[in-house]
Parts: sequence; structure tokens; C-alpha cells
Amino acid sequence: MIAGPVDTPALDTEGTWQLLAGALAPSERAGLVQVERLSEPTEAALRKRLTAGGYHVLHFIGHARSRRGAQYTTLLLEGAGRRARSVNVQYLGALLQPHASLRLVVLQACEDGDPFSGAGRILVEQGVPAVVATRTPLTSAATTSLVHVLYKGLAVGSSVTEILASVQSPSPAEHVGASLEVALHADFASGRLFSVGQAPAVAAVTVAPEPSAVAAPSLADRAVEAEVTRVRLELERKRAAGTFDVFLCHNGADKPAVKTIAHRLQERGILPWLDEWELPPGQPWQPLLEQHIAGIRSAAVFVGGAGVGPWQEQELNAFLREFVARQSPVIPVLLPDAPATPKLPVFLRAMTWVDFRVSDPDPFERLVWGVTGRRPEV
Repeated sequence: MIAGPVDTPALDTEGTWQLLAGALAPSERAGLVQVERLSEPTEAALRKRLTAGGYHVLHFIGHARSRRGAQYTTLLLEGAGRRARSVNVQYLGALLQPHASLRLVVLQACEDGDPFSGAGRILVEQGVPAVVATRTPLTSAATTSLVHVLYKGLAVGSSVTEILASVQSPSPAEHVGASLEVALHADFASGRLFSVGQAPAVAAVTVAPEPSAVAAPSLADRAVEAEVTRVRLELERKRAAGTFDVFLCHNGADKPAVKTIAHRLQERGILPWLDEWELPPGQPWQPLLEQHIAGIRSAAVFVGGAGVGPWQEQELNAFLREFVARQSPVIPVLLPDAPATPKLPVFLRAMTWVDFRVSDPDPFERLVWGVTGRRPEV
């Protein structure tokens, strides 16, 4: 989330985004992170995207104001007419609190001083497991260094304390020095927020190193790369064999949300069947769909604000016959914008739902459990 209100000191938001997107590209290609830029850096847009769920890191770049004596810090987001709208940290903490998947907040300054003074402590007190805040203004070198050290460490399962220890004695190419401070939730004394092989899906802006800052791969790096390769080969093997793990049945209006979930399933080595990816243009869909359904092990039926569409009903009827014969799991999945009382087909009402309108228990982990049969760790 890069906020540059028109009535604050100038911030090259597009240039900053291009810098970070370019630095992130190698890690995205390797499947270590997913990045999404919040195109409208407003409170309303942030609230809407958080409700979609599944994010592990929120990275904010922009201006802030703080008063040490009053223990008061505000982030300057954009409001009407792109003018600054102050959001205090206590309010931000309350906004983030319901989202249990969020493990880390990164606050990156674009001005001198200590604009995020006290923000880390306040957010941790309100339930954010870890906060990293910079004290130095945004520069190209500092940004890529922060990106390299922090996100590379998280992607290989290092703890925040280990990462910051390396930052305190950086190589010349990684010099961020004492520009970082971290606050950790008491429940995470080790500071270990992610396990190897479960690299963060990142909300807002995140990062990877510029080529010039990349050191020789460590054993941990090679282990992660090997795992990424293993998952990719497993997906290719399944596709070649025509063996799909889960059929994603959805209304076309919900396509963006379903595609995001499909990408996350692939990261876990689960091969989804999605019409946009599997049905070639210009060919009748019915025989192709029937051909694939025979080799699919389960189905997830997504219901969002638009309800169940006519195309989706035909898919449901086709799969229901297979479900009765093979006793395959059929999982109703409620998307974040699903109504309070969703209208489900009769045969789905008795099934246990996966509900993306809530963050606890983690709906994505429950979906994986339904598809694979493997209970998530508690």
C-alpha cells in the first residue's frame, strides 16, 4: 500500500511501485511470494481487501505523524480528492484485529525523523504478532536492502529476530543498519512467523532482492527452491495424467476471487480445475467438462454475492451424478461477499461449509483439508 496524498511532500508512488515490483519478480516466479498492490490507498479499499482474507503481510509505504508525549501516531492515507486522511494506529489495529492470517505489518517511512514512533508497540498490543518499522526515509538502496533481507528471510522460514540480527551487521550492499525496529507479540517469543515451504502471500507491497544485492544461495534458500521445484513438477505430473484434485465450480461474477484461491491451491501442490484454464476457446464445453469431471477427486462450489448462476447449476448437476457414484467430497465455499443467509442447492445444505467471511478458523486451511483429507495443524 503506497500512499502519496497530494497535500503531503511529494512521493513518486509509481516509481516506488516499479522499483519494488521489479525487485520482487524473481521471488514471484519462484513461487515464494504473491504480491498485490492496493491501487487505491484508502481506508475503504484496505478494509475491503482484508475482508477477502488470505493475506499474511501488510506493507505500508508513506507518510506518518507522531507525538511521542501523547503516544499518538497517524498514517496518512488518501481520502477525497486524494487529499491526506489521517488514520491513527489504534484504529488501524482494530481494523486488522479480526484477520488472524495477518502475521506481520511493515511500516516504511518516506521522510526523515521517526514518523512511526510507538506504532509498533501499539499494534502489537492490539494483537498484530510482529511489526517492522523504518526510521530512515525511503531511498532506492534502502528499499531494496530492506526487501532483500526481510522477505528473503521470511520466505525461508527465518525468525524476525534472526532477520534483524543480520540487518544489524549488514554487508555494504545490504546496509540498512539501525533503520529497523521490531516489536514482537509475547506469544511469538521466537519471532518465527512462517514455516519453510509456507512462504507468505503478501498484501500490498512486498519484495525481493535486486540482482546486485543477491548473495550466493544458502542451504535454506536451496531447500526452498527445491520445494518449489518439487511442487511444480508434481502439478505438471498431475496435469499430464489428467488427474485434478478439485473442481472449482463458481459464478462468473466471482472469477477474480476464485482465481486467487486457485493460485494459492497450486502453491500447495493441489491442482485445481478452473474453466478459464482448462476449456480452450472455440470448442463445445459440455463434452470437455464431462471428460475432465471423471478424473477430478473433489469439487468446491463457490457462492458469493451474485449467488449460484445458471452455468454453475449445469456444472453442479453434472458433478452431482459423479458424486453419488464415487462419494467424492463436494465442498460449499462461501466467499467474503456471500450473503448472511446464502441460498445453496438442496444437496449442499447438509455439507460442512468453508466460510471465507470469517478469518478463524482459517478458511483456506479448511478448504485444503476438505480437498486433501489432511487435517491442518492446530
